Amino acid sequence: MRRRRQFQAIGDILGKLLSDSKWNLKRQQYALWEQWDSLVGIQIAEQARPLKWSKETLVVGVRGSCWLQELRFKEEAILQKIRATYPDLKINGIRWCLL
Repeated sequence: MRRRRQFQAIGDILGKLLSDSKWNLKRQQYALWEQWDSLVGIQIAEQARPLKWSKETLVVGVRGSCWLQELRFKEEAILQKIRATYPDLKINGIRWCLL
């Protein structure tokens, strides 16, 4: 005879899933996408956008080499804002690339 499984509430399942540290890290990484405009400002956000994570490095695409150079100068300030907003997020640097 087959054993019947106990049903669990979807809220309990999602709670366990979201409390998992791996999922929590991903949630924070992608929350940064949604907050990008407010973190860097509208002017920069119109020229640069996050593309992906490569381990603990954020890869950001930039429109134009002039903006690429400008953002390299501002990288430390941007990193400080990210770290202040997301203290649990491990980010070692930003890799800038042309779109």
